[in-house]
Amino acid sequence: MRASMLSILITLGMVLAFGQDTGKLGSIEGRVVNTATGEGIRRAEVVMRGSGVAARGARSEQMTRAASTDAEGKFKFEGVEAGNYFLMVQKQGFVPERRTGYAGRSIRVTQGQEVSGLEYKLQPHAVITGRVVDDEGEPVQGIAVNVLQRRFMNGKRRWMQSNGGSTNDLGEFRIFNLPPGKVILSAMPGRRAMAFAGPLVATQVSGAGAEQQYVQTYYPNAFDSEQATVIETKAGQTVSNVDIQLRRGTVFRISGRVTDPDSQGGPMRFGVSAMRSDDMMRGGEGASTKPDGTFEIRGVRPGSYTLTATTYDQRPAAGQRRLGMVKLDVSGDVEGVAIEIKNGFKVSGTLTIQSANVGDKVDPKSANIMFAPAEQGMFFGPPPRVTVAADGTWSAENVVPGVYRLNAILRSADGGFSYVAALNVGGEDYLGRDLDMTQGPVGPIRVLLSTNSGTINGTLDTSEVSSEGAGFAVAIPAELRFRLVDQMRAMPVAQDGSFSIRGLRPGEYLVFAFDQYQSGALEDPEIFKQVDQKGVRVKVAAGQTSTAQVKLTPWPEEAMGQ
Repeated sequence: MRASMLSILITLGMVLAFGQDTGKLGSIEGRVVNTATGEGIRRAEVVMRGSGVAARGARSEQMTRAASTDAEGKFKFEGVEAGNYFLMVQKQGFVPERRTGYAGRSIRVTQGQEVSGLEYKLQPHAVITGRVVDDEGEPVQGIAVNVLQRRFMNGKRRWMQSNGGSTNDLGEFRIFNLPPGKVILSAMPGRRAMAFAGPLVATQVSGAGAEQQYVQTYYPNAFDSEQATVIETKAGQTVSNVDIQLRRGTVFRISGRVTDPDSQGGPMRFGVSAMRSDDMMRGGEGASTKPDGTFEIRGVRPGSYTLTATTYDQRPAAGQRRLGMVKLDVSGDVEGVAIEIKNGFKVSGTLTIQSANVGDKVDPKSANIMFAPAEQGMFFGPPPRVTVAADGTWSAENVVPGVYRLNAILRSADGGFSYVAALNVGGEDYLGRDLDMTQGPVGPIRVLLSTNSGTINGTLDTSEVSSEGAGFAVAIPAELRFRLVDQMRAMPVAQDGSFSIRGLRPGEYLVFAFDQYQSGALEDPEIFKQVDQKGVRVKVAAGQTSTAQVKLTPWPEEAMGQ
């Protein structure tokens, strides 16, 4: 009897402790299909990630589960706790879903709910094949061939590398796993590749003091990306006979000397690189200095450049960043360039956290302060590391000269978000402004971080929601100033038409629901003009939840960057 009673008590205790039994768990099931044929895709990988209500109390736990589809493309996750989940689908030979503008579908599961009827569509990837030949039609081995797609960076549309390959001994290339859309191709000769191009890699230009050599060439044989022939790929299509003929272009030399005020004498070795301001997606030309610090960089095309010099010396303290930088225009040989190596400097300030709950104290050490380069091409290794002390003082070591944007975030234990409420530099309001530290540190920098943010919960008419979700809900500050401070918040719309956007600065917002979304596109004023009148205006108060009812807005075709 005692044993039986003890067993009952243990069972009852477990039920009370866990707060639910397996009978109240739900499930998620659906199907993965081929967009070209409508047929189910066998052995596609489906990954489920999210926060389910944990068995122990109401605490949320992150979880990841995976499943493979059956012969009909069907999948099912059983024993799913109540919570919010995201499903990602992939299959070799198909474009990964995260590259189609539809990634991250939100699935909301209530206690014991069986979510079914989901359908995920994968596009068969496109393939481009061709050859790279020299100016006499001979194949060239080891040439890097890059596929570029239109993407958005800092509110501007640019051709950016999305995929690539290299040529074999026959000059042939095959680039796969491409999403449908419009692309251009470039062939990038390198020093190793030019070893296969014959002895006449560079030729002297009579009377000009310059040289001609093979340079980056866009399909079919253009110097400039804007003159390249655009190729349109379709799902499952192989585009063949895309042949690129390398061109010779006039190139120049940059020479000069690198100096180090901290040098102890003796040989000095530095690496110097020349990066074109309009071509930041490639490494640029470079050279090493001689022991006396002199250098010469050959094969430099005309244009505007940033020269950077970094030391090979291992004597500086661990983690210390030492850099020299000069900007110049190249239209001929440039001589006598002087680059001075400078130590990274220290930037410091204070951090104050304004809690949503009066009396609550938030540990400043749980905050992250970040310095991101504000200028294109300012990528010289990892960003500065910022250390925040318990009293709110912070410092960033080894910051190299440049223009930066400062941001700070705090994620509390309950999943709440924060925003930068105020940014003060030397007694001046800097919220929404860049920090110009090209000549050295600025400061002191005072950051006010607030957790007293607002939330927008919204709904979309379910008749406009497809089986795999409705795309994304986006909240954009109505005031232009704050668009330069806060990143545009995009959250997936769940299969039931609901969405929640948290961590918002108090103020007025334009709320949209798009069937697709391309990060950075709405920062382009011309793109934003096409949709701004379709947004719903919502006022957000500190610590409050606002509601919005929105209609589905088709994503502008040109905003996908194709």
